[in-house]
Order: sequence, then structure tokens, then C-alpha cells
Amino acid sequence: MARSTARDTHLSSSNPVNSASMNLSGRSNNATLSRSSEAVEATVFGETMRFRVGDGIQDWELSISGFFDGAASNVGAYFHEGLSACMNLVYGPQGSGTGQEKLSGCAILQDYEISGELEGAVEFSATFVAAGALTQSTF
Repeated sequence: MARSTARDTHLSSSNPVNSASMNLSGRSNNATLSRSSEAVEATVFGETMRFRVGDGIQDWELSISGFFDGAASNVGAYFHEGLSACMNLVYGPQGSGTGQEKLSGCAILQDYEISGELEGAVEFSATFVAAGALTQSTF
């Protein structure tokens, strides 16, 4: 089985609200892409085993987090403008080199949170939820 590291993960977004685009790779230190598919239950009364149909509704979600930078041209302002907007995301788990996997799709910025402890670093987290299909290709 091949193993790889995601040291140079690529993440970028374009915001249709203000026509801005941002490379989020250097601004976030964690990215998690979750994909799911419903297994619709179609068991009829009297059966002794459950029957499920495997072509249920599919969904995806991308969560990121990192250190907050409140400068006007950074993550804080960018996400503030785009809350609840459908943003075009491009995610490369292994970077954006030629031939690397590229996942892209439109997602709604559902949650944006800024948190910090006294005498600690201020951090942000954001969650994007699918507003359409996730397309798989290569850079």
C-alpha cells in the first residue's frame, strides 16, 4: 500500500461576494475533508434482515483551522465577507504539483469562529458545507 504525507496541502478559495480569491494554504494548519453517502433503508415489514440501498444522497464538508490574522487583506476580512456565500474551493491533499489530486466544488461557508485564550494565540476555524458536487481531477 502506498503511503504519502500531506506536508504541502493546497487550499484556495474564490469568494463571489467581493470577487476576491485567496490561497488559504499558508494561513491554515489543519484541513479535513469529510465525504458521506446515505445508505437508505428499504426493509419491508416481516423481514429478518435489513435491506439497504447504496445509492443515497452524497455529501461533503471541508473544515479548516489556523492562526488568526485580522489584517484587512487576510482571513478574517475574507471570511467575514463570505459568510453564507457559495465559495469555489480547490483542495489538493498532497499539494498542487503537476499530477497531484485536485478536489474542487462550490461550498457554503457555514461556520466561522475566532477563539483565543488569555496569553495564548488567537485561532480561527471555518466549516464549508457542500452546495454541489465535489469534482476530482489533477493539477
